[in-house]
Amino acid sequence: MRKAAAVVARQRIGIVRGAVLAGVALALVVGVGDVGAQAEIPTGCAAKIQEVEQALDAAQRAHADNARIAGLRVALAMSQKCDDQALARARAAKVAEKQSKVNARQEVLNRELRDGDANRISRAKQKLDQAAQELDAARVEQRS
Repeated sequence: MRKAAAVVARQRIGIVRGAVLAGVALALVVGVGDVGAQAEIPTGCAAKIQEVEQALDAAQRAHADNARIAGLRVALAMSQKCDDQALARARAAKVAEKQSKVNARQEVLNRELRDGDANRISRAKQKLDQAAQELDAARVEQRS
């Protein structure tokens, strides 16, 4: 009986060791995966170039129309000449334009709220919401 108990104990120890080794291996794989995920995300012109390259690759794999592929190739060539500072200025100008639009829509909504016409208020709210979404999208683009 003692020999049988010793064999069972050794088997359990082997199982535990295997589980520990599997856990360590999994932790290493997850850790290495995190390092790859934490790699620097391209911003500015590098992000723009990567985005165009991905779109071109997808269009070529999907056998999209030749005009789209040609357009993406031109966009890629143009983005190779990209300047991070100029891109930042253009994005900042876009955010300022969208902010101005939101301000104008807010003024219209305020005026409609004073007048009290429910249909015009609803329409003004929808336009303000859309302008706010466009502003948010421009801000997100500015950060990338």
